[in-house]
Amino acid sequence: MLFLYVISQKYPNENIVQILKSIPDMTWTPAVSRRFMNLSDSQLKSLFNPIMYKSPIQATNNHFSDVELPDNWSWVEQSPECIVVGDQGDCGSCWAFSATNQLSDNRCIQKLDQSRINYSEQFTLACDHLSLGCNGGYLGSVQSFLFQKGTVTDKCVPYTSGDTGHQGKCPNKCVDGTELVLTKSSSYKGQLQGELQIMAALLKGTIQTQFICYEDLMYYKNGIYQHVYGKIAGAHAVQMVGYGEENGVKFWTIKNSWGQNWGENGYFRIIRGQDECGIEIDAYELNP
Repeated sequence: MLFLYVISQKYPNENIVQILKSIPDMTWTPAVSRRFMNLSDSQLKSLFNPIMYKSPIQATNNHFSDVELPDNWSWVEQSPECIVVGDQGDCGSCWAFSATNQLSDNRCIQKLDQSRINYSEQFTLACDHLSLGCNGGYLGSVQSFLFQKGTVTDKCVPYTSGDTGHQGKCPNKCVDGTELVLTKSSSYKGQLQGELQIMAALLKGTIQTQFICYEDLMYYKNGIYQHVYGKIAGAHAVQMVGYGEENGVKFWTIKNSWGQNWGENGYFRIIRGQDECGIEIDAYELNP
């Protein structure tokens, strides 16, 4: 299923803010975000360009590792030096950002690099020809790309599409003229489904997933997100970096690619255990 953005109103919409603030028993706080201020309609829509999203299926917890699961887990707390929030800018590159950062984060977590190396979202974006560049991408395709071909460092090919809005050409040399040195993942596992299976996979590293994004997420400030109002904006790929529970409400901790000025310093939390917005039906584990 291919979701298209349907946002038709400029940001911010004070009517939406007031409606959200009037909804009782909200688990999250709405507010106008600086991240979206002064964006043109085309720039705003670029954040929600369509990506391939599977039709909802019945999630299962039948095939997960036989491991004791802690009540709370966070790679932000366990390995803060490894988890870095980026900004995709004015390009629908969330699929490339979440997968490439998953490689960077997980290599750091497993100490395969002496310190965290920012691998190139730009190279992934421009060279995964089965995806659609700044118009969206496919989780299975980008995971296969990082496994079969790999990517280079951000120093070799820096990210520029956030400013240009275009994916650009797949480079055959680094920007300084040196040869490309590719780093691959060692394996990946797709279509993780269900709360327990994803929790178990998270103990090994960050997880790439996608979900249906609604207009109200643009007004998220903090708390545990649950969709309550607005139209579908599109589908959005992100990284799961932890899970927990607050005041009896279970949540996933998500690293977004909208910069540190959005949400909880670039992160948000979303209801866990009920496949909120389809976030639990198509997750990917990457082994560096």
